[in-house]
Amino acid sequence: MSGRRTTARHQTARHRTARHRMAPHRTARPATAWLRMRLVRWWRRLTGSAAATTVAFSLLVCACALIAVAGPRASAELRTNAFRQLVASTPAVAKAVIGTDDVATLSPAMNVRSIGAAQIEEAGSELGHNLAKKLPIGPASGYWGGLTTPFSPVALVPTRTGVLSTEVEFAYRSTLPQYTRLVAGSLPASVSTRKGTDTVEVAVTKATARRFGLRVGSQVAVTGNLRVKVTGIVAQRDASAPFWTLDPIAAAPVLVQPMNARPYWQAGVLAPAAALGLLQGIFNPTSTQLTWVYPLALSHLTGAQAIGLSSSLPGTLSTGGQLTFSAFQNDAGIDLYSAAGSLLDEFAFESAAVTSLLDLLSVSLAIVGAAVVLLTAWLMAEQRREEFAMLRARGASRRNLGVAALTASAIAALPAAAVGTAVAVLLTPGTGSQLAWWLGGLTVLSALAGPAIITIRLHRSYTAATAGLTGRPDRPVSRMQATRRLVAESALTLLCVGALIVLRRQATGSHSDLVASAAPALAAVPVAIIMLRLYPAALRPLLRLAARRGGVVSFLGLARAARVAATAVLPAFAMVLALSLVSFAGMVRAAIVRGEVAQSWQAVGADAVISTAPATISAAQQRSVAAVPGVQSTAAVAATVASRGFIGNSLVVLTADPARYSRLLAHSPLGRPPASFTDWRAGVSRTPGSSIPVLASPGLAAQFAGKTGAVEVGAQHFRVQIVGTGPAMSSLQEITSGVAGYLVLPASALGASAPAPDMMLVAGPDLDAPALTRLVASWRGQGGTVTLRSTVLAGLEQSPVPRDAYAELLFGGIAAAIGCLLVLLLVLLLSARSRELTLARTATMGLSAAQGRWLTLVEALPQLVAVLIGGAVCAIGLAPLVGPALDLAVFTGSGTSVPVRIDPVWLVATAVGLLVLAIATLSVQTMLASREAPRSLRIGG
Repeated sequence: MSGRRTTARHQTARHRTARHRMAPHRTARPATAWLRMRLVRWWRRLTGSAAATTVAFSLLVCACALIAVAGPRASAELRTNAFRQLVASTPAVAKAVIGTDDVATLSPAMNVRSIGAAQIEEAGSELGHNLAKKLPIGPASGYWGGLTTPFSPVALVPTRTGVLSTEVEFAYRSTLPQYTRLVAGSLPASVSTRKGTDTVEVAVTKATARRFGLRVGSQVAVTGNLRVKVTGIVAQRDASAPFWTLDPIAAAPVLVQPMNARPYWQAGVLAPAAALGLLQGIFNPTSTQLTWVYPLALSHLTGAQAIGLSSSLPGTLSTGGQLTFSAFQNDAGIDLYSAAGSLLDEFAFESAAVTSLLDLLSVSLAIVGAAVVLLTAWLMAEQRREEFAMLRARGASRRNLGVAALTASAIAALPAAAVGTAVAVLLTPGTGSQLAWWLGGLTVLSALAGPAIITIRLHRSYTAATAGLTGRPDRPVSRMQATRRLVAESALTLLCVGALIVLRRQATGSHSDLVASAAPALAAVPVAIIMLRLYPAALRPLLRLAARRGGVVSFLGLARAARVAATAVLPAFAMVLALSLVSFAGMVRAAIVRGEVAQSWQAVGADAVISTAPATISAAQQRSVAAVPGVQSTAAVAATVASRGFIGNSLVVLTADPARYSRLLAHSPLGRPPASFTDWRAGVSRTPGSSIPVLASPGLAAQFAGKTGAVEVGAQHFRVQIVGTGPAMSSLQEITSGVAGYLVLPASALGASAPAPDMMLVAGPDLDAPALTRLVASWRGQGGTVTLRSTVLAGLEQSPVPRDAYAELLFGGIAAAIGCLLVLLLVLLLSARSRELTLARTATMGLSAAQGRWLTLVEALPQLVAVLIGGAVCAIGLAPLVGPALDLAVFTGSGTSVPVRIDPVWLVATAVGLLVLAIATLSVQTMLASREAPRSLRIGG
C-alpha cells in the first residue's frame, strides 16, 4: 500500500511540475477570458441586459435623435438657402433703404440758407446711425448721398433722329469717383462766373456724350445765365449699383414719348459739390430733392432672421428718419422707403408655406422614432422581467425597480442621443431650430422614461410580476380594466379629433403650433384605436369558418390572432402612422410634380412654341415642323391686337383652327375644350345676335366665362362668348403685353382677311427638341425662336425650394418606411416568447414543422393586413384634411392652388416590403423555435 501511495504521490508531483512548466504558454488566454468575463459581469450589473441589446437600443436612440434634430434644422437650412438665392437674384436698388427730402424742408431745420456737401454728409451720418441700430446696414463704402435738381430745358441738340427738345437735370453724388471710371478729361470741381454768366463744370457718361455729340470742353446753355461745361466723360464701374439704377437718366438719356405731343429727350449731368449753392439758388428748393442710399446686408441673413426683419422693417422706416441736429437743436424728418419690404414679405409668405409642410413631416417622423424607442424599451423590460420579478419577491419596491431601469437606460441612451444630435448638427450647419430641440427632447424623454415606466407597470404587484412567466399575455382582462381602457381610448380619440378640427379651421400657412404640425399623428391615433376595436369582430366570421373545417392550423392561428391586448395600441399606432406618412410624402411630392407640369404648360402653352414675328410661317415650314420626331399635334396661330377689347381694353387675339388647337390642348392638363368651340365652322349660319365661341386666358375667363362681348379686329366686328380657358402663355411677351389677356378666335371667322400665322404651337411628350431647334435655326432671314416647355419645367424643378423639398420628402418617406419595418420587427420580437411556447406545445401534440410555420403566418397576417388597411385609411383621410391647409403653389411658382391627391405607389411598395420581411422573420423564428421546443417546455420559454 505504501508503494502505491508513493507512486501516486510521485505521479501527482510530476503532473504539478508539468502544469507549472506549461503555465507560461497558457496564461494569455485565461487572462483574456477572465477580463472579458469581468467586463460582461460589470456591464450586466450596470445595465441589467446583454451588451447586444444595449448596443441596439443605443443605436436606435442615436438614429432617432439624429432624425428628430436634423429634420427641422434641414427645413430651416432650406429656407435660408432659398432666401439667399432670392436675394442674389434681386436688383441692388431693391435691397437698399432710400431716404428723401427736399431742400425747402431740410435747410430751415439745419439753419442754413443752402444745403452743402457737409450738411448732406452730416444728415446722412445721423440717418445711417439710426438705421444701423435696427437694420443690417451694409458697409460704409456702399452709402452715398446726393442732390438732384428738377429738369430744365436746354438749347436744341441735334441727334440722329433730328432736332428734338432736351431737358437736363443736375445730379450731385458724394461718391462719384468710386462709381465712375474716367474715360477722358477730368472730374468736375469748380464753378466760374464771367460777365454775369455762371458756368458749372460737369461730367457726362459715355452714353450721354455719344447721344448728343458732346466731348471734353463742350459748353451748353441751360436756363437763364447758366451754362454747363463738360470737363470729363466717365464710364460706369458697376451698372447694377443703386448709384446708377436709382436714377437711370444719369447713366443714359431717355426718349420720352408723350401722348399728343412731340417726343423729347431727358438727360442728366454730374455736378461737383461746389455747384450746390448755385443750383439751389436757381432751381425751386421744393423740387430739388436730397437723397441718401444705404444698402442692406441681406445675403448673410438666415431664413428666421429674414422673417423677423420683414416684421420690423416697416416700423423702422417710419421712425428711423427722425433726426435731431445737436448744433442747431432742430428736428427734421427724412422720408424712408425700401423695396426690400416686398421682398421680405414675399419670402415670409413662402417660408410659412414651406414650414407648414416640412414641420408636419418632421414632427411625425419624430413621433414614429419615439414609438420605436418605446417598443425597444419594452423589449428590454421584458428581457429583465425575471430578474426584476426575483428582486420584487425579495422585497424590492417598484421605485427601486424603476430607478434601476432608469439608470440602465440613461447609460445607454444619453451618450447615444448626444452623438446623434452632434451628427445632426454637423450634417445641417447654420442656424438651429427651436422645434429641433423639442423633438430631440421627446426622443430622449422616451428613451429615459420609457424603460422605467414600463418596468413599474409590469411589476405593479407580486402576482403581476410572476404572471408573465407562466400566463398568457393576451389573457382576458377584468371588467374594470376593460372600462378603464375604453374611457382612456375614448378620451384620446376625442382629444385628437378636436385638435384636427382646430387645425382644419386654421388659416393656410399658420402651422407654427406643435399640435398643428402633428396632424398625421393625430389622425393615426383614432384610426389605430378604432382598428383594434373592430379587428376582433372582423375575424370572428373567419374563425367560425375555420372551425367547420378539419385542420387545426387555421383555427388556432386565427384564434390567437383575434386576441388583441391593450398593449397593442402603441405598435399599431406606430405602424399606421409610418404607413400614412410614407403615403403622405409620396402624394405631396406627386402634387408638386403635377403642379410644376401644369405651370410649365401655363407658361408656354404647348410642348414647344415657335415664333417668327413679324415674319410668317409658310405651309411648307409647318409641314417640316410636323415631321420632326416626337411631334403629335401642331397648331398654326396668328397673333393680332384687337382695337376694341372684350371689356373696353386692348387685348391680344389669337386666330387658329379650332379643331387643331383643341387637339393640341388635349395633350395638356387643361384637356380638350368644349365641343362648341372645337366644332365651330364659318359656314354655319348664324342668326342675328349670335356669338362666336372663343377661348380666353385664365384671368379673362375667370371674370367673364359664359358672357358675351364685342371685339373689333381690323375692320370687322364680332360678338364672342367665352366658352373655355386656354393656357396663360406668360413666357411669350406678345401675349402677356395685353392688359386684359387674350382670346382664341377661329381663323375662319375672319375669312379672307385672316392674318398669316406667325406662331406655331407643338405638342408631343417625346419631342426631339434639338432637332426642332436646328430646323427653326435653318429658316434664314426669319429670326425664329423656340420656347421649350421642358426648359421651363427644368427651371422650376431646379429652383432651390422644390429641389430641396424633394430631397426632404424622399428622406422622410424612406425614414418612415424604415420606422415601420423596425416596429414590425420589435413587435415580432416581443411576441416571440408566446409564439415559441405555442410551437413547442403543438410540436409535442404532433404538428409538423411546416404546420408550425403556417400557424405563425396565419396568426400574423391578419394583423398586418389590418395595419395596412389602417394606414391606407389614414392616408386617404390626410388628403382632404391636411391638403387644403398646405400651400404648395410656392413650390411650383404658380398663383393657383395645387391639390393633394392620393398616391398609392409608396404605400403599396412599403406594404409589399412589410409582408416580405414579416414572412421571412417569422419563418426564421419558427425554425429556431422548433429546435428549442423541448427546452422551451422545460424552462417555460
